[in-house]
Amino acid sequence: MTNKKSSRPILVWVISAYSAYSILAVALISVWVLSNVDSSPLAFIVAHAFSPVEWVLMGLHVALEFSAACALFTLRRFAFPLSFMALCITAVQTLMCLLNYSQEFIVATMPWMIFSWVVDIGICLYARNLRSRGVLA
Repeated sequence: MTNKKSSRPILVWVISAYSAYSILAVALISVWVLSNVDSSPLAFIVAHAFSPVEWVLMGLHVALEFSAACALFTLRRFAFPLSFMALCITAVQTLMCLLNYSQEFIVATMPWMIFSWVVDIGICLYARNLRSRGVLA
């Protein structure tokens, strides 16, 4: 009988839990908005506030974040490229927000944009660090 200690770092568990929570929240909110466009004034406003390109970018970002979190949790090398691609989508989304929305909207969402950047950069750097140390296979 062997007492094999889990080789998954604790931060991988934290990132995976955070990613699962945030992806689930975005998915549930998006489903609610899109399914209640006709019956809820708030859902109508939210659904029409974003262009089709922004909805596609949001879906792509969620898919990349989910893929990166799964790759990181399973300690795969492609966690870094996936998280880097998610970071690039965040850059495009931020640029679109800065170019297309009012100053009031930008000021109101700035804390969330900064938080998103910090988290995405942190996950990307952590995945790169794990890859360079040979933890990711």
